[in-house]
Amino acid sequence: MTRTYPYQNNFPDIPPIPILTLQLFIPGNTDSLYIPCSVILDTGADCSLLPLKLLMQAKAKPTQGVRRIPVCGIEALAVPVEIGLVFSEFILPNVRVYGCSDDDIGEIGILGRDILNRYSVEFDGRSQTFTIK
Repeated sequence: MTRTYPYQNNFPDIPPIPILTLQLFIPGNTDSLYIPCSVILDTGADCSLLPLKLLMQAKAKPTQGVRRIPVCGIEALAVPVEIGLVFSEFILPNVRVYGCSDDDIGEIGILGRDILNRYSVEFDGRSQTFTIK
């Protein structure tokens, strides 16, 4: 499967960036309710950070421990959770991500290398598109 998406210009002070909408669901239960979540594709991020309130709506399963993760110059409190997610037609029934408060990451999450490295993601800055395969 190969899909190409346009960069989005959601922020007035920065140029268009690669943003994708994920669908979150109860870990292991692809028949459960899906919760949409917008994420920035960030190849510089070690891990994926999603808004904690959306993870709780999707009934994510917290795992042990809480970490402090550097985000935009601050240390965000991050809760490791197991969640199911769909992006670009790929289904991950049970994957570990970190939940952070809106105060730390806002309403848009970060899809990091922990998930992106499983796929081929090509960024084309000239055409302001990205392709996932």
